[in-house]
Amino acid sequence: MDIDVITEDIIKMHTELLTDKNFNVESLLNKVETEKTVHELLDKVIKNLKHHIYKEEKILFPYLVNLAKAVREEIPFEKPYFETVINPIKIMESDHEQIKEGIEQLQKILNDEPNPTKINSSVKEKIKNLIEYINKVIYLENKILFPKALSLENKILTSS
Repeated sequence: MDIDVITEDIIKMHTELLTDKNFNVESLLNKVETEKTVHELLDKVIKNLKHHIYKEEKILFPYLVNLAKAVREEIPFEKPYFETVINPIKIMESDHEQIKEGIEQLQKILNDEPNPTKINSSVKEKIKNLIEYINKVIYLENKILFPKALSLENKILTSS
């Protein structure tokens, strides 16, 4: 699968994360408002996620789409202002670690049996589904998209 197709699929997943009624992050935040710690952690994860997605979709992803077009010789290759794809990838991976740390803290509180939160089970389930989906996107980016981007850029740079 071409990197631009993978990128477009991930953009769709980002949109689903932020706008789909199954996740409805704003509604989830409202439903956990009484649980201060959960609310703060969920809010932090969502804000970090939104900021991360913005950086990916405005900086990294346009370059990846152009990289794929350059490999197919649809457009000439242009070196990015960030020099090489490894630079934004390192930032994205760092963002992923930050998001995963927030998720781990959130899961610890949600799964804390001796001192359970007062959040009802359906809201807990929605938060768990959101976390699962975020982890899926992070996996696709870290294990499929980023290695492919590095390889593709290397291929272009060594052939020019």
